[in-house]
Amino acid sequence: CYSNIGIVYKNLSDYDQALEYYMKAIKIYDEVGDKVRIARTYHNIGVVYQDQQYFEQALEYYNRSRETFEAIGDRYGAAGSYNNIGIVYWLQEEYDQALTYYQKSLAIREAIGDQNGIAHCYSNIADYYHKKGESEKSLEFHRNALNIYEKLKDKYGIARSKLSMGDAEIVLGNLKAARLWLQQGLSIALEIGVKDLEFNFYKTMSELAEIEGDYQSALDYYRRYAELKESIFNEEKSRQIAEMQTRYESEKNKREAEIYRLRNVELAREREKSERLLLNILPQSIVNDLKETGKTEPELFHDVSVFFSDFAGFTKISSGLPAGVIINELSDLFTRFDEIMEKNRCERIKTIGDAYLAVCGMPQPNEHHAHNLVNAALEILEYLKNRNRTHDLTWYIRIGIHSGEVVGGVVGTKKYLYDIFGDTVNTASRMESNSEPMRINISEMTYSILQENVEAFNIPVKFIPRQPQEVKGKGNMRMYFVEAIE
Repeated sequence: CYSNIGIVYKNLSDYDQALEYYMKAIKIYDEVGDKVRIARTYHNIGVVYQDQQYFEQALEYYNRSRETFEAIGDRYGAAGSYNNIGIVYWLQEEYDQALTYYQKSLAIREAIGDQNGIAHCYSNIADYYHKKGESEKSLEFHRNALNIYEKLKDKYGIARSKLSMGDAEIVLGNLKAARLWLQQGLSIALEIGVKDLEFNFYKTMSELAEIEGDYQSALDYYRRYAELKESIFNEEKSRQIAEMQTRYESEKNKREAEIYRLRNVELAREREKSERLLLNILPQSIVNDLKETGKTEPELFHDVSVFFSDFAGFTKISSGLPAGVIINELSDLFTRFDEIMEKNRCERIKTIGDAYLAVCGMPQPNEHHAHNLVNAALEILEYLKNRNRTHDLTWYIRIGIHSGEVVGGVVGTKKYLYDIFGDTVNTASRMESNSEPMRINISEMTYSILQENVEAFNIPVKFIPRQPQEVKGKGNMRMYFVEAIE
């Protein structure tokens, strides 16, 4: 009973209460000698610590679970524990350690004939080789996993494998094969209605279309990806957000109706207010074009730096919290980010969920665009370090920066959205995905610009060269971490 209560509290994200009841359960199981339930409860405690990113404690209890399962000869349970330990090492980006435990789990599962477990291990090992840039090996393991999932008629496993295989084929440059895997997998994901799979298919298919030069399809898939990202956690949060949006739209419509009833001075005052609001989301030159002609043309900017970031572990953190808490947290964080960007003559373009996109060097040219954006990134890291010391909910950001040409323009005709496009934006996103928590990862292009004038930094910095990384659609790319000198 205590164990079941602990599970309920865990699902409610009340981790302290969950741990308290799990410990009570272990005490009773120990008194009656129920080793199986002790091992399972150790596993549950490991999950609680993993969800909170307390990885040292998670490893401790997963190992206790493993030792107990091995002591009673439960090979199935031991295999699961080895896999969980591998996952914790993966989350800590200790990939070689993760592989060791995935392989131990696989050996047991092969010995006991656990086909579903074997397929799961193949997928994890494939992810390892993908991370290491060995796409051929990754593809081989994903294909082995797919064969098993097809025999088991596991549609989720089939779809997930085809997603990963499409990803690997993109890295290998086999774009036709990639599109075939992705189209087949997306069809299955839509059939079974699993939003997290749909979400990832749209994202990868957007990247593939962009590599192929089909920018309209890339934009269409990206819009679907962005829409699903906001609703992926659960239907209840989506409903709450939808209600909030409905109330907002209702109030907005009332305000607009009131504006139309105003005359003379009041009407002019409200128009001025509306223009100020428009300037909060669009550059001045774009607003002028819209006022004069009702439209604006896309513009190419040659010397721009692009900032892309997201929060490590956001999906897991937010899945255990009410939608209102997450929205308030992101509002607080991004408001401060905006202030830092403005201070450094940079501009936020948009946010999508926990992702934050900003630029420097457009629409107004700025010869120090790369330096200003790195200065802003360093200040954001310092802000988060200080904030994490005083807040219960801590956030760890990954930042990527790349420099080059960007196309800027307004998307839509009713709800205006100023957005940026091009290979530079895509590469900045790759820099972020290849970064690490609380670090700034820059491309070689940005590095070369920064080296031209090291005195333009607000504080002393150092550059840490990295091993070339395999980047989807780009091949190997040189990257550098930027750090403040303490």
